[in-house]
Amino acid sequence: MRLDSQQIPDGWRICRFGDITRIANGMIDPSSDGFQHMLHVGPENIESDSGRVVATRTAEEIGLVSGKYLFDEHAILYSKIRPNLNKVCVPGFKGLCSADMYPIWTDQDVVDAQFLCFAMTSQLFLAQAIPMSMRTGMPKINRSDLNGIKVLVPSVIEQRQIVSILSTC
Repeated sequence: MRLDSQQIPDGWRICRFGDITRIANGMIDPSSDGFQHMLHVGPENIESDSGRVVATRTAEEIGLVSGKYLFDEHAILYSKIRPNLNKVCVPGFKGLCSADMYPIWTDQDVVDAQFLCFAMTSQLFLAQAIPMSMRTGMPKINRSDLNGIKVLVPSVIEQRQIVSILSTC
């Protein structure tokens, strides 16, 4: 599946993922003070396709010791391991996520996080992400490949209307 500028609706544009987002860098020690009581989200806590977050526990309850990413209520979480499982969500709270995931923040002037989350679960996104992830024994998409994925982006007002409709389904 390819994006062609002649096939997109009026007022929409094609953007590179990396031009409208920022992927987290740097990990924290989840056993440090201030992080132990935060909820942890790993790929196992996100339902495929729906983005529903389930069965989270705190870093302390799980006994986490290796580096994790810190995210806030505005972040999108995307499982970089096996993108074909389509595990992406906007948790809506502050917490820690697995090193197997990317916390992602949007340029809010260009793209709404909820809209981008829906876009990331689309067949168009998957058709670009899956082939990039198949270069190693464990399917995994790296930052540079993720940043190069093309996304269809309407105006922010239209994005919010789309999110409102899709959220009721």
